[in-house]
Amino acid sequence: MNQEVFCARDAATNDLKLLQWVREEKECDWNCMTSNMAAGHGNLELLKYCVENGCEVEALGHMPPKTATSTISFITLEELFMEFVGL
Repeated sequence: MNQEVFCARDAATNDLKLLQWVREEKECDWNCMTSNMAAGHGNLELLKYCVENGCEVEALGHMPPKTATSTISFITLEELFMEFVGL
């Protein structure tokens, strides 16, 4: 498993502290898989961390969050994405 996949799997745990440790202490590489995983799981906090720390972001279309119990709406995630990319 490469570093990018490892970071994406960490994002799937919805544990911000774990992702911060992997990135800041272990200096693992990441890419849009990590931000997509955060968005797909409806985790605004993780997505903000990704965007604010230079992680690539790729538009996924209008996919709903993966977890039905998520309290974060996809619209909120989409608005955040649009704000950061300047659209």
